[in-house]
Amino acid sequence: MKRLQTRRHLSNDGFSLMELIITVLISSIVTTAAVAFLSVGMRYYWNAGDETTLQTESQIAELFLTELFQEATDFHKLDATYPADMTYAFEVVREKSGTDCYAVVALKGTEIWYKELTTEESTKTDAEKVAIIAGATKDTAFLAGNATELTLSETCWADAMSSGGVATETEGLVKLDMTFNVNGREYKESTWISLRNTKRN
Repeated sequence: MKRLQTRRHLSNDGFSLMELIITVLISSIVTTAAVAFLSVGMRYYWNAGDETTLQTESQIAELFLTELFQEATDFHKLDATYPADMTYAFEVVREKSGTDCYAVVALKGTEIWYKELTTEESTKTDAEKVAIIAGATKDTAFLAGNATELTLSETCWADAMSSGGVATETEGLVKLDMTFNVNGREYKESTWISLRNTKRN
């Protein structure tokens, strides 16, 4: 009976220090590997999300502005003093239901804004038109976010005007440059748009 109790006592010994150290070490290795795997997965997920945002915004803006310019009969950069949160704006004119329809596109902060002008607003000065879109609300003027650059090339029409007002095929194009940036990921979009309805041809 005493021998049985002694064996039971001996069999109830806990983990040795060496066994405990090995267990903790193995657990640490497994945990580190799991955290690293999850970190890589999350980084890939966020990068894919940023890439999707960049491509979606740039495509929407490009398609919208391409269609706007293809219907244009005239356009010009608004030469005015811009507010602190605005760096660039231009006006596009197109024919709509037999009358001219005016719209302003602007880079406001890191957002591209677009706004239709009323008949009264279309007669105002460049500075007043800039003020109109600067004071617009986001629900009526917002086009795309995360933009860091928006520029319009007018040199094609300047060349045409200097050569007697007759635009060649190359001079009938306008270049639109846009840059988008999301969490350090940058995407540039340069588009040549044919102004098929312009009165300047």
